[in-house]
Amino acid sequence: MDGFYLKPKKKLVVDVQVSAPCLAKCLRFADRLFNALGTLGHRVAIAPSFEFTRIAPDPRGERRPGSVRIWSPLRPTVAFVHGMPIGLAVAEFCEMVTMHYAGYGKFVTAEEFRRQKRYGATWVKEMAVPCGRLKLTAYSPLLGVAWSREWSERPGSPLEERVGSIVAAIDSGALDVLARIEHDR
Repeated sequence: MDGFYLKPKKKLVVDVQVSAPCLAKCLRFADRLFNALGTLGHRVAIAPSFEFTRIAPDPRGERRPGSVRIWSPLRPTVAFVHGMPIGLAVAEFCEMVTMHYAGYGKFVTAEEFRRQKRYGATWVKEMAVPCGRLKLTAYSPLLGVAWSREWSERPGSPLEERVGSIVAAIDSGALDVLARIEHDR
């Protein structure tokens, strides 16, 4: 799975996990989201220290047992909303696709494999391949404070068009986290 997603050499970057074809779309969405949060006075940054935990978003469309190996940043991206840190992670969905080994460590789709005549040993493998749809996960990066929300793209409903409602939900989620912490004191 790791081979289809971008794997930056730098580790202090915004928490986005996407393939090269989806990078521009993802960065446009992240820019709109971060600017909308900033307009309301909520600062967005890479976590200033290791005191916050990161929830790894699951790029698979549906929950399945097992782990998904994918690159992750060194520290989470957080928005400070009403003084509360809210983690933000954008991932590109993937779907299971039958892939054929094409030699030299490369796998191709069945269609591409049939188009190009291949000779020699090969095998078929089910692999998770990015599909171009985005998912945003907002969560509490504080240990012991469980809160998270997810927004997923659907055909005809890109996340970019829902930034206003997403920001409102993040705002109310931060107030919920704050109330839980105050209640537990």
